[in-house]
Amino acid sequence: MMLGWKRNDGWKRKAIGLAMAVLTGCLLFGVMGAQQGGRIERERVGQREGRGRFPELMERFGQRFPSEPSFFPPNSRQRLSGLGFHSRQSRQQSQNVELVGFTGGAIFDVFVKDNYAYCASVSGLLIFNVSNPSNPQLVGKLFLPGFALGVYVSGNYAYVAYGDAGLRVIDVSNPANPREVGYFDTPGYAYGVYVSGNYAYVADRFAGLRVIDVSNPANPREVGFFNTPGYAYDVYVSGNYAYVAYGDAGLRVIDVSNPANPREVGFFNTPDWALGVYVSGNYAYVADEGAGLRVIDVSNPSNPREVGYFDTPGEAEGVYVSGNYAYVADGGAGLFILRFT
Repeated sequence: MMLGWKRNDGWKRKAIGLAMAVLTGCLLFGVMGAQQGGRIERERVGQREGRGRFPELMERFGQRFPSEPSFFPPNSRQRLSGLGFHSRQSRQQSQNVELVGFTGGAIFDVFVKDNYAYCASVSGLLIFNVSNPSNPQLVGKLFLPGFALGVYVSGNYAYVAYGDAGLRVIDVSNPANPREVGYFDTPGYAYGVYVSGNYAYVADRFAGLRVIDVSNPANPREVGFFNTPGYAYDVYVSGNYAYVAYGDAGLRVIDVSNPANPREVGFFNTPDWALGVYVSGNYAYVADEGAGLRVIDVSNPSNPREVGYFDTPGEAEGVYVSGNYAYVADGGAGLFILRFT
């Protein structure tokens, strides 16, 4: 009887042990799943709010960059298809805009002057000859610590928003041999920059809009700022207004007639996450991450409205407009050149 009880007890203990093992396994699996889910969510938020700081971007897209032999060829429809160009069935891809050419690599912003496109990228400052828009050619590059996130060219200088490294001033009088001549360490995380006259307007993420005197490129200094809730990613100045791409707060319109005292006068909530902006005439062109390029009528700065768009395959982060072409820095999908129709 005692032996039977012991056998029974042993079986029970084994059964309980097995149950506990299964339960532990389930708990571990759940924790691992939660950690994985948390990692994915952190990566998604990190890529959105900490743009340019994560090597995961390169791993995610498996990209090669312009310095490597197998850099993506321009205007390749097969490559576009491989990047998911035709995979978005639930949304219309374009309206009144046509693709002309593109590059590969992870590019976050672009400025076009004469026949050159100056690109802020994970590889630093890249300079492309775009005299033939369907076939951009890399001609110069400058690698500095960190990732270049925004760029503006004025005269012989490229002003580069360099994240934690602030505003960097690059001499590009020779596009094949760019070199740094000065910098200003902004208080936030420099994402975007626009130069008007003697001032560089820096979208400094959580530190808002910073106004920097660059009359002496070798010794920039701050003269004013305007901070609002959220994150400032890019800025374009036209007349008395600064148009700021403000993430999930969309496009914000700031009166900068007095650079020492900027103030908001209007806004437009874009469908996704506004990361880049360019203004031409009465239109603001917004790089709206997953929603591609958005075209906003700003003829009335206090009441902007959308009039067109192009849903790019990557994550639109920067835009420059020249003539009938819009040059869109599409993150891991490279540089897209669009034409208005």
